[in-house]
Amino acid sequence: MREHEALGFSTNTSYNSNSDLNYEFGNFLKLLQTSISNEHKNAYMNIKDKKIEEIEILGVVVYGTRDQILEIMNAPIIKSASLGGIIDNY
Repeated sequence: MREHEALGFSTNTSYNSNSDLNYEFGNFLKLLQTSISNEHKNAYMNIKDKKIEEIEILGVVVYGTRDQILEIMNAPIIKSASLGGIIDNY
């Protein structure tokens, strides 16, 4: 799967509770359901009856400074990680 084919939702807090994740997941389902994309509609049909606890998290994107990210990468819970960069083209 290429990165532009990945589906997911964003949370913008440093700590997420189950209620936050349930809310974001609900919004994500609504977006999939109302999309004109057949892939999105198929994804919706596959996960519409699932709870957030049943969804497998395949990856997380974390933003921060180089030092902040390097500190996170050394945590024992992290299975694999890579660094990337964002540049301003203008």
